[in-house]
Amino acid sequence: MGKEKVVEFEVFRAFAIIAVVLIHSTSRGVTVLDHESMIYWVFYFLNKISLFAVPSFIFMSGVVLFYTYYDKWKPKDIIPFYMKRLKFILVPYLVVSLLYYIFNQRLYYDSWTIDWGHFLMLLPLGHAGFHLYYIIIILQFYFLFPFLIFLVKKYPLVKRYFALIGLGLYLAFYMVNKFYYQFPYRPTMCFTYFIFFFLGASVGMNYKKALAVLIKYRVWVSAIALAAGLGVVGYYFMADLKRVGPGYLFDLSFNAYGAFASLFMVW
Repeated sequence: MGKEKVVEFEVFRAFAIIAVVLIHSTSRGVTVLDHESMIYWVFYFLNKISLFAVPSFIFMSGVVLFYTYYDKWKPKDIIPFYMKRLKFILVPYLVVSLLYYIFNQRLYYDSWTIDWGHFLMLLPLGHAGFHLYYIIIILQFYFLFPFLIFLVKKYPLVKRYFALIGLGLYLAFYMVNKFYYQFPYRPTMCFTYFIFFFLGASVGMNYKKALAVLIKYRVWVSAIALAAGLGVVGYYFMADLKRVGPGYLFDLSFNAYGAFASLFMVW
């Protein structure tokens, strides 16, 4: 028998979906409205304050995967796990990518052909359609999941410090990208989102205890989430004024906002 269904996970997803809708529904207004009008700033604020959407979905993926599988995972579950993701994630991704590929040609050129070589080149980075890059990110985490759950079950210290390990791995990736080699497709690489997935996994493995801690410190969690969100909005605002600060300030605010907004929504 599996674990009991946690209703708040569905509510969490609803908030994340609302954030996605806000990002897309306000993007046009941010582009075309008069910057001197009050409504422009309403659109602008809603657009930027909703940027926790992708981090929160990745966080919740970590929560649900480890909440569902941690107690019952066995090595024999690897093949069924991958087969399920192949059926419900990879196959739909391929179908939707093909539909996007045809639709975009029809929309912009009023005709379409299928160049299978070109189409296949678009798939690894989700370039066949708008925002399909998210599926590429999630597929990477699904690929890593059996290895990660093996580590946390075999080594108690890894489980205990899993969120900090995720933070450390992200910082290592960030420093390599900044000082040694700039990865051309960084937004589609799972390393960019390790903080959110590993934090979600830590919550999922210890859900009741984590929820109790979050409720106890909800004021601090809320305050940090709000401050980080305003920091993200403020950075974009300064960038629009051509007064861009150091990039690490944006990365710090964005990662803190994604993490603490997700923790905020859990409780």
